[in-house]
Amino acid sequence: MFFRYGLDFDITRLVGASLWLSYALAFPFVWLWLVNSRQGFRLLAGLGYGVAVFAGLVMLAVEFIAIPVPQTTYYLKYNEGEFARAYWNRLGKDAQILDYYPERAVLLFGRASFAATDVYKRSPAWEALIASPDPVKVASEGYSYVYMDEKWWQGLSPQIQAAYSEPCVQLVVQMKLSSSEFRELFNVAACHP
Repeated sequence: MFFRYGLDFDITRLVGASLWLSYALAFPFVWLWLVNSRQGFRLLAGLGYGVAVFAGLVMLAVEFIAIPVPQTTYYLKYNEGEFARAYWNRLGKDAQILDYYPERAVLLFGRASFAATDVYKRSPAWEALIASPDPVKVASEGYSYVYMDEKWWQGLSPQIQAAYSEPCVQLVVQMKLSSSEFRELFNVAACHP
């Protein structure tokens, strides 16, 4: 018997859960049947068990090799974990962070984002703010912070870049990731019109 437990999606959840439950309930009966069955069936079941265990051991060896070199997602650099250590769940309770990758802000700061209308589609208001993140507009849309990376910053107009030097904008923290890469967290909550 081979077992796999995981989440299935859409209509297959019912079928997947039913099959897993059937396997779990059938296991004791198969075990009792194998105890009293012929030697060939027992050898075949033992061989299947050995293959399953060997596959798990191979995967364990690969995971042990990968431990010293942690991997992050494509939009998150390994150094950015420092933001999570320093600011995870420490920003205001209702704080919203505007980020070019909204998932990144959720991962680093532990605050939900209302950047999307559903799983696959970004909201038009969020897209407009990303195109032109003027601090006053950002604050009026309910965001308290802006998490900026170098690619997003370089794509902004000089007027928007200059707006981040206004007195209402506070640079909370800046991190240099390399000679050309940086991350900045701005507090724009005081920029209400």
